Amino acid sequence: MTVKYNSNLICGIDFSQSEYREQIKSYFEWIIESLISNFAFLPSIKECIITDNFIRDALDLQRELGHEYTSITNNEFGRAYGKVISDKNASATYVLLDAGLSSYIIDDNCFDLIFRKNCDEERINFILRNRRMALNILYHELSHVEMQLKYTPSFKYGMDICCFTTNIANRLLEEYYACRRASEFYREDSFSANSHGDDIENMEKRIMSERRKYNLRNISLNDFLTRFNEFFLLILIYAVSHYANFYDCKQKQDPYVELKLEKHIQNIFLILEDMISDVNAYKEPHFEKLNEEILNYIAEFGIHLEDTPDGIYWHIPPL
Repeated sequence: MTVKYNSNLICGIDFSQSEYREQIKSYFEWIIESLISNFAFLPSIKECIITDNFIRDALDLQRELGHEYTSITNNEFGRAYGKVISDKNASATYVLLDAGLSSYIIDDNCFDLIFRKNCDEERINFILRNRRMALNILYHELSHVEMQLKYTPSFKYGMDICCFTTNIANRLLEEYYACRRASEFYREDSFSANSHGDDIENMEKRIMSERRKYNLRNISLNDFLTRFNEFFLLILIYAVSHYANFYDCKQKQDPYVELKLEKHIQNIFLILEDMISDVNAYKEPHFEKLNEEILNYIAEFGIHLEDTPDGIYWHIPPL
């Protein structure tokens, strides 16, 4: 496994003109390689790449590895800062990290030498907060790789409801595992405390707005489903990530009061806890209960799915 620091940033500051440019790159490669080696034995990782052009490089690498469909979260409600990409045989895995955040992964000695004496308290707290976020994201991405050693999600290609919901459920299981596992190693409180409640509320409203546009025939069914699937999945990923970060906290997590999600998130959390137990025991998880809860949440939007010989029929009557 090698680490490539394809960036000119240190804590967000450009060092491209520094006489110590190569030493700084070598330092970051060393410290990140050390963090990875201390996490777990992850033989499939070929490279960890820290890049200034994260979104572009993640999409380019997917195409280079022959992925038929490329994807990276980057919309008005969220943006990825890390991505695990594997080849088709899952024999080589690449961990990509956005240097805009990962450049804050510095040890205490480096921080004291460069920043502590030269920054005010506000700047120091900003750097430390970003360092916590960066470490959490690194461990999060490593947890995705670790999960593949225990259970590799098999995404289903089909035109029935079971395939549709199971693919969503697999994504939720992956995110729940990665967030929970990362929090065991390094819980990033300021980042994890963000329940994205406002984002989820806005996305639920956007789904209903797009639904009305479809009912009025202002957009096609395909356009509606594209937007629905994007928002619906991100809502659930945000929610299960928040619950996973605080899986062992005695204080009850109840951030989605008066949202459509409120009635379902606790059940989803408990179901995922059982599924994680199976994954950690190297058992095949069962998706039936989670699939049912996904359909129950879809029904909150006045949408019902039905299997037909031609595929899924989306029943979206005017409200």
